[in-house]
Amino acid sequence: MKLHYQRGAVMLEAAYVLPLIILVILFMVETLNYALNSFAVSDVLTAAHSEIISEVSDVAALGTTLRYVTCASGKVALKGDAAATLKSDVEAKLKDVMKFATPVTAKFTESAVGGFDVYVVNVKGVANTLIVPNSLGVPLPISVDTIISVKDTCTPA
Repeated sequence: MKLHYQRGAVMLEAAYVLPLIILVILFMVETLNYALNSFAVSDVLTAAHSEIISEVSDVAALGTTLRYVTCASGKVALKGDAAATLKSDVEAKLKDVMKFATPVTAKFTESAVGGFDVYVVNVKGVANTLIVPNSLGVPLPISVDTIISVKDTCTPA
């Protein structure tokens, strides 16, 4: 009995299955990179949020003015230049943490809702891809929001 080799089946596997496996691996690496970049942006915003909330507590107790928060007319509020300061701080920290394919933008929106001063910080950018060209990463922008609500009283020092 003579064995017959199946060269055609091996060629078919090499031509169709191997490229699919490579594409799946590249997709997994880029997905992990996207998740880590999103986590980094979220982490920077969470740190900024925590710092502002800590300052709100300190200003309410002491009636002083700190980096982002001040005591004005018996009410704790963000300082007039807090938006610009926060925006530059977030952008600087993100430049240290990761590289973006497009410049990072931080948008600061202020409104009053039910007696609360509500501040929304939105950070947008497109992170660099690891393996595939950056033009393929453009459809996956990173956009992270944090909402800071302030309603506290203080006695000016």
